[in-house]
Amino acid sequence: IDLFNAFIDENTYSYCFEQINKNNPNHIILFGISSQISDTFWNSHTINLDDLWQMTDQRPETTYTFDPELNSNITGNDKPERYDRIFFRSSTSINNQLKPVHMELEGIQHIKTSDIVFPSTHWAIQGYFDVDN
Repeated sequence: IDLFNAFIDENTYSYCFEQINKNNPNHIILFGISSQISDTFWNSHTINLDDLWQMTDQRPETTYTFDPELNSNITGNDKPERYDRIFFRSSTSINNQLKPVHMELEGIQHIKTSDIVFPSTHWAIQGYFDVDN
């Protein structure tokens, strides 16, 4: 079933990126995803968007959004992955420039009623941008 879900994800994201690439280049785009698509998919597609993590400080502690070494909700022999991403595109116009500033991970604290359970198996991404008008 994981292979089936990955196939669905790849087709869905390919379609989304196709639509984004057709969009007016003067429009700002923010596109957040959560999937189990590997880096080879992203490396083999022209998406014409920037990856927030790659365009900010790339701090090691923000690399993986799925990390079995730190997240006790994950069972099995999985390796850390960066399954969740925020992609963006600034406007081609001089106005409305979207500039990435910083990103951090959320959900990395245990839930209030437990000292072993996290809110999810994936950390959430919180991105900070400046917009110049």
